[in-house]
Amino acid sequence: MKPMKLECKFCKSKDVEKVIDLAWQPIANNLLTNEQLSQNEPYYPLEAFFCNDCSLLQLLHNISPDEMFKQYFYVTSQTNIFNKHFEEYAKTIFKKMKLNKNKLVVEIGSNIGTLLKKLQILGAQTLGVDPATNIVQLAEAQGVKTICDYFTKRVAEEIVKEKGKAKVIICNNTFSQVYDWDELMHAVNILLDERGIFVIEVPYLADLLANLEFDTIYHEHHGYFAINPFTVFAKRFGMEVFDAERKSVHGGSIRVFIRKYLSSNSKIKESVNEMAMLEQKLALNKSNTYKEFNSKIQIIKEKLMALLHSLKKQNKRIIGYGAPAKATVLTNYCGIDARIIDYIVDKNPLKQGKYIPGVRIPIVSEEKFHQDTPHYAIVFAWNFFSEIFKKEEDFRKKDGKFIIPLPEPKIIERADDIEIKFIY
Repeated sequence: MKPMKLECKFCKSKDVEKVIDLAWQPIANNLLTNEQLSQNEPYYPLEAFFCNDCSLLQLLHNISPDEMFKQYFYVTSQTNIFNKHFEEYAKTIFKKMKLNKNKLVVEIGSNIGTLLKKLQILGAQTLGVDPATNIVQLAEAQGVKTICDYFTKRVAEEIVKEKGKAKVIICNNTFSQVYDWDELMHAVNILLDERGIFVIEVPYLADLLANLEFDTIYHEHHGYFAINPFTVFAKRFGMEVFDAERKSVHGGSIRVFIRKYLSSNSKIKESVNEMAMLEQKLALNKSNTYKEFNSKIQIIKEKLMALLHSLKKQNKRIIGYGAPAKATVLTNYCGIDARIIDYIVDKNPLKQGKYIPGVRIPIVSEEKFHQDTPHYAIVFAWNFFSEIFKKEEDFRKKDGKFIIPLPEPKIIERADDIEIKFIY
């Protein structure tokens, strides 16, 4: 890990302060193999800092990208919720930009190409860029051309030379994972057509705070975003945020549309101003907002552990449902290990047979879960709970119950018991 530099990554201000501390943690998505169980794994500080100038919440401890992304276990097409979301996403972009086979769409951090494949079907020319070798192989296997690399100025220049400028550049839930945002924006300026758009979708900070989603803070995510920091950042590179939309995925997200200043004389959409006003109302520009959030998550930890210990004293068996990065953060922060949770079930074959970093809880297939009769399942993939609840009817018929950890740890009796809310 490189020495920490106390400087905002967006506006370069030195006026930053630590506001959230989730202790030292392993890298969330670096799942362990059987062979690695006998080895020591690295831990890093998981601390968030607030910039008092541009209001960006961010991590400042820099871990090598290769340590996090060269082998990757997350894939984008595991749920019906996401598939429907990507269908809407593709149709929106295709219609907005009047795409065809002669207009290039490039996705940064394209994963296995789920979104690009849907754009291909609609008739767009696509190209992905992703650094994970195993993930790129899966993308190529389904016919999505993908460059195995980080998106840099060099890569942008190579794409322009071979395919020309891009009409649309998409950064879907990967902008927060970018190691060097300045390098990325310079690369976007090189590749983007003068009349093109840069589309970023990320979890929305307002929803993260409202629902106490501290488990979405982990080392891969260098930033936690609202519209105001994006507006400040875009201006540094001769660009502007001209539209923004709210989305329900990932516990609440925003889709931000950015263009070059010279690309249009049209006005900035009212949605940008409305979101900026909301953020001011919620005091997202005040460091105390995040310090209060830090205090609240300690209370969640105490309540969740009290609930789990109470169930264990009653000789109840508990398993985990879903092994996203969120599971690593929550289990390590709270101290939930294999003495409390027997295993975690996940439908992704890339994760099965591996272990959660730090706490080393085994990850198993859905078949194992369906053959078993645990009393409780704590849902780490809470953003897909509605789908999980419907899917696992047999578990519920066997008197199995779900536990939702956030925003208030509770045992769920009905699908509508979940309290995830979106701030408007």
